[in-house]
Amino acid sequence: MPITDDPIRIIEVKDGKALVRATRLSMCAHCHVEDQIKNKPIFETWIDNPAGAKPGDFVHVEMAPKKFLLGIFILFGVPLIGLFIGITVASLIHFANALAGQIALGFFGYALSYVIVWRFDKYAMKSNKFIPAAIKKIRIKENLLNQPVG
Repeated sequence: MPITDDPIRIIEVKDGKALVRATRLSMCAHCHVEDQIKNKPIFETWIDNPAGAKPGDFVHVEMAPKKFLLGIFILFGVPLIGLFIGITVASLIHFANALAGQIALGFFGYALSYVIVWRFDKYAMKSNKFIPAAIKKIRIKENLLNQPVG
C-alpha cells in the first residue's frame, strides 16, 4: 500500500536502511492551499531499502497492506474499543448517575486505550515490523527551477 504517491528523496543510506525526507501533507493538500505555506512541515525517517537506492535518488515508499491495516486498527480501533468498554463497565456496575458514570468511565477507557497504543508504538519501533520500504527507484526530470517534475 503506497504511503504517498509522490516520490521521496533518499538522504542517507546505511546498513540496508535509507533515511528519507518528505513533506508532511494535511487533509487540505488537494486544494493547493499548502503550496502557499513557506515553511512546510518536513519529517525524516529510516526505511528499508530493498531497491538499493543511493543518496539523491527518488523512490516510491510502500508498506505491506496487512501491516498498514493493523496499524490503522490499533490507532483508531483500540481507542474506540476502550471507549465502549468504559461505557459497558459503567452500565454493569451502575456507577453513580447512569449517564454521567457512563460518560466518565467511557472517557477513562478511551484515555487508557491510548496508553496501550503508546506501548504498542514503542514495541513496533523496536521490532522493525512496521517500517515502510523503498520499493522502486524513480527517474525524475527536473525543470529549469530545479523542481521535480512527475
